[in-house]
Amino acid sequence: MNVNEVLFDNKMLINKLENCAKEIELKYPDEVFNIVIVGGAALMLINDTKTTNDIDVISVSNDKIWPILRHHSMNGRVTAYLDSYSSDMEDRYIHLNNIKNKNVNYFVCSLEDIVAAKLGAGREKDFKDIQNNHVYNAIDFDLLDKIIYQELCIDYFSETRYKTLLRTYEKYKNKELWQNENH
Repeated sequence: MNVNEVLFDNKMLINKLENCAKEIELKYPDEVFNIVIVGGAALMLINDTKTTNDIDVISVSNDKIWPILRHHSMNGRVTAYLDSYSSDMEDRYIHLNNIKNKNVNYFVCSLEDIVAAKLGAGREKDFKDIQNNHVYNAIDFDLLDKIIYQELCIDYFSETRYKTLLRTYEKYKNKELWQNENH
């Protein structure tokens, strides 16, 4: 079985991040790196609600660490959905203080940025990731409205994709619609 096909939970995810940081520290002991995690892994780290088989990384401070990141189930494929992320999300990054290491700063974007990106990706699996009460009830909908209606309206590459995001968001906000579909 391919290592990327193995599902891991929150504890295993944190262990992967710590081991990756140790390997980076061994190879580059005098440097500090920033890594920004998004997607399902970020959702796990914020909300501890799911499992994943990969770690989506949207940004690294130095590309030379990519071989190490890939060895620890990290990938940059999420950049294909870059317009699903607000250019202002950096202001909302959350530093992960619970990952023990000396020279890697792990960040995740806010729950609202994750939800906006998952709504914008247009994939059923992304919508399912955010279809639970634990996630839904933790969302600051004022912030999510700002991200979707003010920030992403500027950042989206395609007006058609943006209109699809708006329809998907309205459906998501009306929780009863998607809850009835699941029963």
